[in-house]
Amino acid sequence: MKTMKALALTLLLVLTAVPLVGAQTGVWDSSFQVINLGGETASVSVVFYEDDGTAHDVACLRYVGTDCDLPNPFSLDAGAKEEIFLGAIGDDLPDDRYSVVISADQPIASVGSLVGNDAGNFYNGSYTGLEDDGQMEMYLPGSMWGYYSWNSHISAQNLTGDDLDLTVNFYLEGSTTVCATEGPETVPAYSSWHLDTETLDLSACDFNGDGFNGAAVVSAAGAIAAIDNQTTGGGSYFEQSYTGFLEGADTLYAPSFFRGAFPPGNWNTSLNIMNIGAAASHVVVTVNTPDGAVTIEDDLDPYQGWLIYPPVDMPTLPIYAWNEMSALIEGDAGAELVAIANSANSLMQAQTYNALTVDEGGATVAVPIVSRNYYGWDTSMAIQNLGPDALVAHVSYSANANPYGTVWAGAEYDTASIASGQALAIFQGNGDDALFAATGERIPETYTGGAIVTITSGTGPIAAVINTTNGPGQVDNDPGPGDWSTSLNAISQ
Repeated sequence: MKTMKALALTLLLVLTAVPLVGAQTGVWDSSFQVINLGGETASVSVVFYEDDGTAHDVACLRYVGTDCDLPNPFSLDAGAKEEIFLGAIGDDLPDDRYSVVISADQPIASVGSLVGNDAGNFYNGSYTGLEDDGQMEMYLPGSMWGYYSWNSHISAQNLTGDDLDLTVNFYLEGSTTVCATEGPETVPAYSSWHLDTETLDLSACDFNGDGFNGAAVVSAAGAIAAIDNQTTGGGSYFEQSYTGFLEGADTLYAPSFFRGAFPPGNWNTSLNIMNIGAAASHVVVTVNTPDGAVTIEDDLDPYQGWLIYPPVDMPTLPIYAWNEMSALIEGDAGAELVAIANSANSLMQAQTYNALTVDEGGATVAVPIVSRNYYGWDTSMAIQNLGPDALVAHVSYSANANPYGTVWAGAEYDTASIASGQALAIFQGNGDDALFAATGERIPETYTGGAIVTITSGTGPIAAVINTTNGPGQVDNDPGPGDWSTSLNAISQ
C-alpha cells in the first residue's frame, strides 16, 4: 500500500475554527487535493489526528446539503484528482487543529491549502504533502523570527505509530553555529508539534539586528515530516509555506523566477540556500534570462545558509516578464544543497516553493491543482527541463466532476520544445492558449482539476511548480484584503 503522510498542522490540512496564538491569528480553514498517480482506480482513505494523538476516521469527507457526496474511503480514477475541504465535513469533524494521513492502494500525491481570516483580512498558503521515507531529519533553509515582521510557524509531524521526541535547532545567520534549541518535545503517533517563533527569543540568532532569517533543522529518532508556514504582522497579511527537505544535491533548479514582473506590484524572487552536507562548497547561482545569464556566487560551510535578494544582491539583473526567467543553483560535485524560492510583491502577495533536484524530477509530473477562475483562483505551472537535451512534454488535464466547479471531460496536447535547463510557463487563467492553439478548446471557467505532464520526446527528467493567484481577492479585496497567492511543487515520478 502506498501511504502519503500529508502534513496537516495548525494551518495545513486542518480546519481551525478557533483563534491561534502568535503570528497565526484569526480563524483558519484548510483543504487538500489528492491525485492518483497510478494506472488503476485507487481506494483512498483519510484519517485525521489531533495534537494529543486522538484519531478521527470520519465516514464522510464531503456533504452536499445533508447527503454524503464523498465517502471515506473513496474511489479515485487513474489520473484523477479529488479536493477535500474540511469545512464540508460538517459536524463529523469538530473544529480543531489536525494532522492527516492519506493512504491508498495506488501511488498518490497530496497538496494542502489553507486560508486564514483575521477580522476580514486573509492569509493564503499551500504546500506539498510528504511520504514516509523513514527520514529522521528535515531541513528548513529559511525560518524567520521578527524579520521585517515575518515569523515562522514550524509544524513537525510524527510519522510513526509510537510517541516520538522531536527537536528543532536554529542556526546563526550565515554560520554553522547552533544559536537556539527547542525541545525535545514528545509528540503522539501521527500527530504534530507546532512551534511559533514569535513566542520564542531568537535574539542570539540575529546576526545584524534586523531579525532572524536563517536555517533550522528538525530531528528525531524516528520518521518525521515538517513544514514552515511564514506570516507577517504589523497590518500586512503576507503568507508563504514550504515543505522541509529530506536531503540535498549539488545542483538545484528553480523553474519560476521573477524580477520586477507584473507591475505595479512588481514580483521579485529571493532564494534561501543551505548547505546540509559535511563539507564546505562553493555555490554558483545562475539566473537564465532571454538575453543570457546573470550569476552570483559564495562559499558555504556545513549548515551555513545564504539569502539572496536580487534587487540588492544582483543589481545588474534586468526586469523581465513573468514567464521569461528560471534559476540554477550549483555546488561542488557531491555537495548537499537545499533551497527555497520566495516571491513577493508590494500588493501584499507572497509565495514559496522548494528548489528541485534531478532525482526529484521524472518522466511524469502530477499537478494536483489546476484552476481557471475557480472561486476566483487561477493557476500557472512552470515545467523545467532538468535533462541534457531539448524535450517536448504532453499535458493532459483531468476530467472534473467536483460539484463546486464546471464539469469538463478534460483535454490534452503537446507543448512547444523546452531547451535543456529552461522552463516553460503555462497559464490556465485564460484557458491555456497553447491548448486552444492545438485543439481549439479552452479550459472552461470555474474549472478545477489536475494535470499529468509526461515527456514525449527527449531525455528529461522534468519537474514543475504551480503558482496560484486569486484576482477578485487581490484586486477587488473580495471577500477581503490579504495575500491571495500561493505556490507549491508538483509531484514527479
